[in-house]
Amino acid sequence: MKHRPARTETLAVDRATMTAARPLGRYDWRGMRRTLRQLLVPVVLAAVVVPIMDGAALGGPGRDSIVHARGAADFLGSPEVDPQAGIVGIAGMPDGTGYWLATADGRVFHFGSARWHGSLRDRRLDAPVVGIVATPTGKGYWLFQRNGRVADFGDARWHGSARGLSEAPITAMAITPTGKGYWMLSSSGRVFDFGDARWHGTLRDVPHSGFAFGIASSPTGDGYWIATTSGGVFSFGDATFHGSLGSTPPSAPILALTRTASGDGYWLTASDGRVYAFGGAADRGGTYAMSSERQVVGFAATTSGPDGYWFAIGPKPPNYLFLGPGAQGRRVVQLQRRLHDLGYWLPIDGSYGPLTQQAVYAFQKYERLARTGSINIQTNTRLLQAKRPVARSSSGDLTELDIARQIAFIVRDGRVKWVFNTSTGTETPYTFEGVTSIAHTSRGRFVIQRHIDGLRISRLGQLWRPKYFDGGIAFHGSRSIPPWPASHGCARLSYPAMDYVWEANLMPIGSAVWSY
Repeated sequence: MKHRPARTETLAVDRATMTAARPLGRYDWRGMRRTLRQLLVPVVLAAVVVPIMDGAALGGPGRDSIVHARGAADFLGSPEVDPQAGIVGIAGMPDGTGYWLATADGRVFHFGSARWHGSLRDRRLDAPVVGIVATPTGKGYWLFQRNGRVADFGDARWHGSARGLSEAPITAMAITPTGKGYWMLSSSGRVFDFGDARWHGTLRDVPHSGFAFGIASSPTGDGYWIATTSGGVFSFGDATFHGSLGSTPPSAPILALTRTASGDGYWLTASDGRVYAFGGAADRGGTYAMSSERQVVGFAATTSGPDGYWFAIGPKPPNYLFLGPGAQGRRVVQLQRRLHDLGYWLPIDGSYGPLTQQAVYAFQKYERLARTGSINIQTNTRLLQAKRPVARSSSGDLTELDIARQIAFIVRDGRVKWVFNTSTGTETPYTFEGVTSIAHTSRGRFVIQRHIDGLRISRLGQLWRPKYFDGGIAFHGSRSIPPWPASHGCARLSYPAMDYVWEANLMPIGSAVWSY
């Protein structure tokens, strides 16, 4: 499965072109770090109570419920956190005498000789943290988020981010041997280079199966390896291919590729704790204390001296793939919570019924995906990286009706509070009692003029608790809200959604409506 791109391969498609100026969004809190460190380090140290399990001792190989150490890597404990806390990654000191653990909300815990240099704990994040990478000196680290943002701490330096460059989530990051640059990898296999990191190829145009989920630098920094969740390994630049799983499927999806200190081999780590060693990489054993709720979420190796490595154990990330009408259970609850947190209105009841389908329709419409009403690969991928929808209005309270995308926004103080699936006029002729009209939904700015708290039987059909904004055009409850325009001109919502509009007073008489 080795792949070496020709030197003439066009680089422009995937290169991340960055200017010297740092964007405003960069986490650069130089003036605050000393004060924060003085205030927060004692708190963090106090929080690091070490629960030892299975008779493990500090120093040398060992384990507890969150960190497992093998070979020359020392077990030094883990934070006392809830079992479902979002541990997402681990980074180690070069000699194996310390490590850091990172959580999805940006917290950083340090153990052994590893020192705390800062975190994103009190920062409002626009995407979860998905990993932590240490500098070659062990005196700093980077945190990187699913949307490609990068935060630097200690002697780590910021060289750019992949935010806004990738259509797929960022899954991995690798630094150059100098620590003066790094690569970021997306699940689609694109590679973004920053600082003194150089681009050597991508999986974008290479036949492969699975998602790209691991990247590691060659010893010189003039190449790298990329691994996929199916166990494939691809070498670029001067990175030497040492093997892969080939056509043999892994025991569980591969989530990391980590090279040895000398670069003469590498490990592939599966989410169930199994480790596959290639080349000069020593097999120090895996870890198998996984469950239906827990898995390996991070893997780090010593970068000097004898081989050793650590596993970080955390909750399984949500997977909504292939959920659809009729599904029930924990995964449906996770999906409903995710949609609810993004602002899509629905009940959280563990049942994939019509209201969950309506919310999925609304999500797919906003994200401009195929309107299937169920979770396919594209919808699942987008759910993992989506942000709260943004309306056209940047201030004020109003209802926006996006006719092009067939969704309605409830906006408060310029921020989307709720999104509803809707179905508006077909914009085609229809004939009723010998009169031909166009099924048109009004565009423009209006206000809620009147409403009826009950069922309205009109000449064209039934309207549940209608809120009129332009003559006979209204938001109203309906038994049929397909993912396409189907009405005579009104904006249809589900009966329960319309009931909620009334109960929460989302469209009071006199409130603004912007239809476009």
